[in-house]
Amino acid sequence: MVCNETFIIRLEGLNFFSSIGVGHQELMVGNEFLVDCEFELPAEGFMSEILESTVSYADVYALIESIMRRKWLLLESVAKAIGDECKSKWPGISRISVKVKKVSPPIRGIQGSCSVEYRKNE
Repeated sequence: MVCNETFIIRLEGLNFFSSIGVGHQELMVGNEFLVDCEFELPAEGFMSEILESTVSYADVYALIESIMRRKWLLLESVAKAIGDECKSKWPGISRISVKVKKVSPPIRGIQGSCSVEYRKNE
């Protein structure tokens, strides 16, 4: 029997100062990043007020924080690592979307941000 009920859990606007980029200066000095993570869980196994029957967003935050502490060259690599590690740690996740935004990219003349979004279904 297919479960038609799902929970959508979101962590939005998570702020990190990380070393991500292809330039030497970016890796040495770092930059500000915002991370959004959204995932779906089937509601079928959920038991009211039982934390173990869902995914704790505190645990998801800790995983994202550990990934953001590493040095990376590409936003794509970071977003994919977050998505893949979440799906691996919590196999009940049926869909995940991760957006990583570089708030102030070091591009001459840019007046905005740059971001990458990674999506993975079952």
